[in-house]
Amino acid sequence: MRSIVIRTVPLGKPTVVTRLLWIGAPAAETPLRLAFDWASGPIDIPPYPLLPAICQVLSLLAIALAFSRWPISGTGLPFRGAVALWPVLLIACAFSSGLGVGAMIALNLAAFFVTGLICYGTLAMTRPRVEYLTEFYLLISVGRLLGLSWLFWNNGG
Repeated sequence: MRSIVIRTVPLGKPTVVTRLLWIGAPAAETPLRLAFDWASGPIDIPPYPLLPAICQVLSLLAIALAFSRWPISGTGLPFRGAVALWPVLLIACAFSSGLGVGAMIALNLAAFFVTGLICYGTLAMTRPRVEYLTEFYLLISVGRLLGLSWLFWNNGG
C-alpha cells in the first residue's frame, strides 16, 4: 500500500510567508509552555509538581512526531489530526468551568500538545534545504524570543 507523502522541503529559496511561519510558529508555542510552567505555582511549593515536567514531555513528543521520519508522520496524519482536533479542544477549554480540576488540567494539556504539534508540524513541513538551515534555525530563535517578549512588556521591563 502506498501512502500519500506531504512535501517537506520547499523548492527553491524560501518565501517571505515561509520565513514568517518560521518566526510565528515558535512565537505561538513558547508562551503556552511558560503559562503551564507558571500555572503550577511558585518554585518552592508547587501545587502540581509534575505539571512543568509533563509540559516538557508533551512538547518533546510533539517535536518528535512532527520531525520524525516514521511512515505515519510522512502522511501528515499527526498534523492533519491536530488541525482537525484543535478547534474542538479550544471550545472544550472555553466551556470547561464545570469540570473538576483534574479534567481541566488534562483538557488544557491536550490542547497544549495539539497546539505544539501544529506549530512544530508547520516547521517540519516547511523545513528548508541545507543551504537555508542557518536562516531556518535563526528565525526559529527569533520566534522564541518574540514568544518570551510578552514577559517584559507585561512586567514593565
